[in-house]
Amino acid sequence: MRNKIVDAAEAVAIIRSGDTVASSGFVGVGTPDEIIKALERRFVQTGEPRDLSLVFAAAPGDGADRGLNRLAHPGLIKRLVGGHFGLVPKLARMAVDNHVEAYNLPLGCVSHLFREIAGRKAGLLSKVGLGTFVDPANGGGKLNARTTEELVRLIEIDGEQWLFYKAFPINVAIIRGTTADHNGNISMEKEALTLDNLALATAAKNCKGFVIAQVAFRLKRGAAPTVTYPDVVRHLAQQTIQSPTVKDVRDAVLEIRRAKGMVLNAEDSDTRSVGSFFMNPVVDRTLLDRLAAAPHYLMDNDSVKIPAAWLIQQSGFACGHVDGAVGLSTKHPLAIINRGGASARDILRLARRIKLTVRERFDINLRPEPVFVGFSPDDDDVAFLTS
Repeated sequence: MRNKIVDAAEAVAIIRSGDTVASSGFVGVGTPDEIIKALERRFVQTGEPRDLSLVFAAAPGDGADRGLNRLAHPGLIKRLVGGHFGLVPKLARMAVDNHVEAYNLPLGCVSHLFREIAGRKAGLLSKVGLGTFVDPANGGGKLNARTTEELVRLIEIDGEQWLFYKAFPINVAIIRGTTADHNGNISMEKEALTLDNLALATAAKNCKGFVIAQVAFRLKRGAAPTVTYPDVVRHLAQQTIQSPTVKDVRDAVLEIRRAKGMVLNAEDSDTRSVGSFFMNPVVDRTLLDRLAAAPHYLMDNDSVKIPAAWLIQQSGFACGHVDGAVGLSTKHPLAIINRGGASARDILRLARRIKLTVRERFDINLRPEPVFVGFSPDDDDVAFLTS
């Protein structure tokens, strides 16, 4: 099978003039910005491709210059079909100035339309948009005089009015994932949202088009794992494993985490936690002069990372610290554990005391790693911990 992993410039070379390109992304989440930059660079350098139809549900942009805003070049775009224009102001200006055809359709309807296109359907039936500017009686979602084709029709079924959103071929879908292999499989384990990625990819393939996915990592079948994390390197050396397999690395990670009480075990009370409660703070190097004994890791931007565990222990909270129904793990001071019968409030109050003590002693602000669910927005403990 042909290797499907190529650089961004080679990937966007498959986009032809007149193609319909659909992009995933919501603000910066899931936005394939490297692909978009490569497409812009190709057009600026060569004048190709031209007259693209650009389709998006949410707004893959930052309200200024990034995301789809990069493609706001005369000649590059012929038509816009979007569910939200607030974060792509450069494209919105092209529409307002009558430079391109443009439609503003309901975001959810655009998202559902991707699924209908993937299923090779004629379009989407919905009551969303009836009586609004999307209704053909009020313009059909067209944003300027240049836009004439009707993408939305009013139809009647059994005496009920519906809006019919017309399907159209998608020639290229651009999406963002996390990891890819040479067969073109994509995973999204580090993406905050998967968005319309599956529907977009299926729609493009079923229109005999292409899918371009931006990823951070690539996998190679049968390749040796890359091991750089010091604890894992030491563990494998102690086991005299010189050429570890993926299973060896997995077993090593589990054993290391288990020794720190970070693998669930009903018989081990130290595992009743969310893992590390505080993140390791990154501070200016000048602060390190006051903490000469502190273990630290040099960063690239003239700053240092100091282990939160060391700060906590130096502030008087040792492993096994007990505070009523809560406490610290006997294996790791970063884990706040439920010793039995504790409430979420008990956990927060101990975390608050730890953060306050570290701040008073070292003038360093610890930030929590877990997400707080079920608390009011103005909860005093949560506000303090996240400040």
